[in-house]
Amino acid sequence: MNWNRFRRDAVRTTFGKRWRVSVLGVGVAALYTLAMVVAGTVLDLPTAVTYAGGAVAGFVAGVALGTNPVDAFAYGVRAGGVGMALVSVVVGVGSFALWFSASGQAFLLVSSLIGMLGIVMLVPVYALAGGFFASLGTVLRRVVLPSEYNPPAR
Repeated sequence: MNWNRFRRDAVRTTFGKRWRVSVLGVGVAALYTLAMVVAGTVLDLPTAVTYAGGAVAGFVAGVALGTNPVDAFAYGVRAGGVGMALVSVVVGVGSFALWFSASGQAFLLVSSLIGMLGIVMLVPVYALAGGFFASLGTVLRRVVLPSEYNPPAR
């Protein structure tokens, strides 16, 4: 195995092509997490369901890609990681903005930053879950859909 070619292909796949698939996954991660925040205030949901934003983002990215599980893993890592990093920034800034607008005092800035850092520290876990579920989504798409609806395997 040629290590330089593998490294170049891995970097190109992870950071290079088909941002449409990753943007779809990032959007799904943001919407899913927002829905879980809202639903968590009303329903008593299991913890695994509320923290599955990266996995859901990766699954959607994998289904949208549909070429092969190896490329899907890279796109799922990107969708889950970037999506949850974006969610962490929105949660940190949003919680500070809500607190500041309600109280007029900025002393809970540290609490908002700690909440944001807590999510950022979990981004690698979300990214790996996104990669795994993206591969699963690609395999399920290729099994369930007829071959004329699948892109050519690579």
